[in-house]
Amino acid sequence: MALLQLPCRIGRQPAPLETLGITKGPSNGITGFVGSYYSSFSPKMRTRHPFPCKSITALSVSVSVDGECDKPLPHRPVSSDWESLYRRIQLLGSQSIMSSSVLEEWIREGKPLAKWELRNITRQLRQNSRFKQALEVSDWLIQHGTKYQLRSGDYAIHLDLISKVNGPHHAERYFLQLPKGMKNKLTYSALLNVYVKENMKERAETTMKKMRMLGFLTSALPYNRMMTLYLNTNNLEKIPILLKEMRDSSTLPDANSYTIWITRCGAVSDVEEMDKVYLELKKVSPERANWIVYSTLANMYIKENLIEKAELCLKEVENRIVNNERAPYKYLLSLYAGMGKKAEMYRIWKLYKTSFKNMTNSSYICLISSLVKLGDIEGAESCFEEWESAGLSYDVRVTNILLACYARKGMVKKAELFFVRMRRQGGMPNPNTWEILAEGYLQNGQLGNALAAMEEAVSSGKGVGWKPKLENVHAIFKDFEMQGDVENVEKCMSILRGMNL
Repeated sequence: MALLQLPCRIGRQPAPLETLGITKGPSNGITGFVGSYYSSFSPKMRTRHPFPCKSITALSVSVSVDGECDKPLPHRPVSSDWESLYRRIQLLGSQSIMSSSVLEEWIREGKPLAKWELRNITRQLRQNSRFKQALEVSDWLIQHGTKYQLRSGDYAIHLDLISKVNGPHHAERYFLQLPKGMKNKLTYSALLNVYVKENMKERAETTMKKMRMLGFLTSALPYNRMMTLYLNTNNLEKIPILLKEMRDSSTLPDANSYTIWITRCGAVSDVEEMDKVYLELKKVSPERANWIVYSTLANMYIKENLIEKAELCLKEVENRIVNNERAPYKYLLSLYAGMGKKAEMYRIWKLYKTSFKNMTNSSYICLISSLVKLGDIEGAESCFEEWESAGLSYDVRVTNILLACYARKGMVKKAELFFVRMRRQGGMPNPNTWEILAEGYLQNGQLGNALAAMEEAVSSGKGVGWKPKLENVHAIFKDFEMQGDVENVEKCMSILRGMNL
């Protein structure tokens, strides 16, 4: 393939990227071997570190809509056509056809449609973030309530979906219009969840007060929701008050309660309180002190540089791993990396591989990123080669980790060669790939190449919700502005305007 220069200049000097194998297209600037792939990008393109510190809390305090109505329904048939019906609805995509019309067509075909099937379809749509379609199915169920004997859990799910699609105020109005008999623990809990997710503190506190008056605070779930809200709004002093109220009312804290408590301790660096949690965890059941709780506590100890205490917690994580769970191994890898314990990382990796026949891309992402965090580039490269030889689907997130390592350490030439290697192996650069290159070029003073790579990132990210880091675009803009390069300053401005930055 003939390799040409990028049409991007510092002053009047062309800035070549021959090593990337990019050619100049007739209409949209840079095309070559990457141009035809952009239309197939997944919307979820940001490279994320898959595990702690941020993800621990997010995973640990997640709760269902109503605490009960998402559980599998009993007495269902062994097999059903509900998945076929689900696929019909899913295929509607963004079309204007309502899900209800698919349900009506199903009925006209003489096919049965049980309530548990509708609930399964709604649940599946919710899990795939198809909230509008889930609301349409739920609305159809509500409208046919006399046939399906609606319960409060059905209304709770419907309220949650209204909030997701139309906003919290619509959900609030829906709650107010519910039959009196349906305003119970489940629907109040769903309304509380709406307020918590929107950080509407005063309304959440009012709802919690009402639930307290009505005797609806019979489980840890509403307490967990309020404590999550206080975490999110930095009202940390209110969390111990709710924990005390739980104990006074003989409501046992669950795993989420402990996780929130630990996170609060970490936020205020209260090591004494963390130790108190640890001692209490040793006395409670494994269900209430699961591996997530201990990994959260370990994470907080690591932040306080209390390595020995963190190691004790990580041993508890290992003791609580269930055979089919992959996530604990990934947390262990990341947390041992946070402590600088490379030997322990490799021990966990070996244990992980003996526990599962096949490894996944996310497993390699975790190990490679952990090794990079430790500065073990050679180990990360060796792991990358193992991943390549494993025959897994080519996941650009794996390559982006090493690419970012090279670029941010000023190893631009090595980053370029690695990019070419990725392309030859069938890897498809995503917007993050290009932005990583842009950062490397910017750090190395190659402004023309930095702008060209950033333009590629923006071009490939159109329509998938991707946006560049504002500081990167501003840095390129400022450098061109200082050089008086009006043409490239305007290109930077165009990027900012095009991305609504």
